[in-house]
Amino acid sequence: MPKVDQAPLGRDHAAEFHGLAGWPAQPKLVPTVIVWSHGGSSVTVEGSFDSWSTRHVMQRSGKDFTIVKLLPPGVYQYKFIVDGDWKYAPDQPAMYDEDNNVNNVLEVQEYVPENLASLSSFDPPPSPPESYNMPLPTPEDYAKEPPAMPPHLQLTLLNVPPALDATASLPRPQHVILNHLYCQRNARGISATVVGATHRYKSKYVTTVDNLQGLTSLRSLQLDNNALTRLENLDHLAGSLVCLDLSFNAIGDVAGLEKLTRLQDLSLFCNRVSAVEGFTGLSQLEMLSLGRNCLENPAAVAALRPLKRLRTLTLAGNLAAAGPGARGWAIAHLPGLVFLDHAHVSPADVAAAREQFQARFHGVETIVEDVLHVDPEWHRLATLPGIQEGWAELKVKAAVAISECQAAVVEAYARRRADLQEHEGAAAEAVDVAAGAARAAVARAEQLQKAAERAVQAGADAAGELSAECAEAAEAAVAAAQGACETLQRELLDGELATHVALGSLLGQAERRHADAAEAGRQQFVTFFGTVRELEARFWEAAANAALAAQERWAADAGYNSAGAAIEAGAAGGEDPTAALLRDREALSAALTAAAEAHAAHIDALEDRLATAAVRNAAALMAERQASLERGHRQRLAEAVALVGRMAAMLDVLLTPRSTGAPAA
Repeated sequence: MPKVDQAPLGRDHAAEFHGLAGWPAQPKLVPTVIVWSHGGSSVTVEGSFDSWSTRHVMQRSGKDFTIVKLLPPGVYQYKFIVDGDWKYAPDQPAMYDEDNNVNNVLEVQEYVPENLASLSSFDPPPSPPESYNMPLPTPEDYAKEPPAMPPHLQLTLLNVPPALDATASLPRPQHVILNHLYCQRNARGISATVVGATHRYKSKYVTTVDNLQGLTSLRSLQLDNNALTRLENLDHLAGSLVCLDLSFNAIGDVAGLEKLTRLQDLSLFCNRVSAVEGFTGLSQLEMLSLGRNCLENPAAVAALRPLKRLRTLTLAGNLAAAGPGARGWAIAHLPGLVFLDHAHVSPADVAAAREQFQARFHGVETIVEDVLHVDPEWHRLATLPGIQEGWAELKVKAAVAISECQAAVVEAYARRRADLQEHEGAAAEAVDVAAGAARAAVARAEQLQKAAERAVQAGADAAGELSAECAEAAEAAVAAAQGACETLQRELLDGELATHVALGSLLGQAERRHADAAEAGRQQFVTFFGTVRELEARFWEAAANAALAAQERWAADAGYNSAGAAIEAGAAGGEDPTAALLRDREALSAALTAAAEAHAAHIDALEDRLATAAVRNAAALMAERQASLERGHRQRLAEAVALVGRMAAMLDVLLTPRSTGAPAA
């Protein structure tokens, strides 16, 4: 249960302001409706409006639960208790309290009419005409002490004594303090000067605080629960800021954060962030909260890999984290995580995630860099005019193709996993049905066995021997139990054979779906590598045209190089490699061909490995499932035969030492 006192203004503090100039009298109570629209049979609400002391029962109204409270103006936190569980309404404003609980937040404002004619009391009175004929100040006037400031101007918003609740709203200011510039009173240990001004627009009051430039040693900054849409003017905090809380805002563009290179803890919970590329420069970041944002593509998480020190990450509430494979995907690309969405990441989780995802993509994400490593001519071709620009354009387009391929493969994996889970559920249901029938058959046979035991015990004398008149009845009971054992064996074996056939049919269906999914995955890789080949073909075509044009210019200028300077053949240090290529058309053509062939060979080998692995892994998985099915079948058969054998042996022993006249064993 959250325990936070969120009264709008503490009683002891409120008494200080009542009756003072510039501040209103005792605030009026405002009718306030609180609504819960998310189901439940019994709903109550607790809040800071009574210091979390009472649970107020809410009344059902259709599908909603409502309650009306009379509250003074201010900011309150509250939370619902739905069928005994603490919950907050996701469709209402919310904030974290000091114990890191998420509570809903409510701002109650005193009603002010919007009719401008009724606002005349807020307007300052006009200055009298005689106030404009005062003489100009003389030097003697400047030497005098300045006049004292009117007392009603001393109580400004910046200098209000702090209330017990740091999030409480300030009382509505009167017109005498509007449109003035105020400085915060000097506080010990603070070298910065903070200035602010309050303005009114109709019934709204806005206080602007500026001049934070002096806070060069600030380590922690909380800007949560505002309406921020972008970040500006934080450069002067780059050398000191370690913790930044921007939760519960409307930030969609994170440009500007990359300058805060010392950040270790960043919260953007409940904003509108749709891309994570802006975080890659925050190399010191250890904790990052991106829950409840607009991240849709699971592959976008891979952009956080440069954050080597990241240990805690929150992604819950995004579409990118909703799929069954999203958690494994994030762990595979961020192996240093200790907590993901408030759950511990174990070494087993990391190993499983790597097996699921990293093996599938090994070489895909780095394909643009890898082809350069196998290119024997790149060190010479890279100096030709237009080559670097063309390769940069290829990298941008390839990055898009890589992201789309990763997202498609992750989605396909999620579908295959869902199919396998569906198969496992159907198989478990079939086994449960068969097990229920087997238990019923065993129970019937055990009842007859116990009846035979009671018959033998009832007919035995003190020495444990059966009398002649009881032996016939006991033998009949034992014979009935033995017949039940034979029937039980047939039922168990027939039931197991039927179960094995049903499980085999389910596995066959799953195998066909899995094979189709694996083929679709192979086609995804084929499509991706086809795109890469097309990008490569365009690049090499443009590179060849640019190289030939440069060669013609070089020949015309008798020594043109890529920098536009003359090349002196045979100069000290040997001929420039660019000049050597431009001078020899055949060598230039051969270098371009060799580079393109090296790239193509690497792409072909990578495609063959990944596309083949997709089908091979699917076949291996289904083979393991088939082997597991056969092992389970043999085990259940052996258990059935052993059970019936034990019951038959007990019945055989039951009469052997007890029959009249029979020799002792």
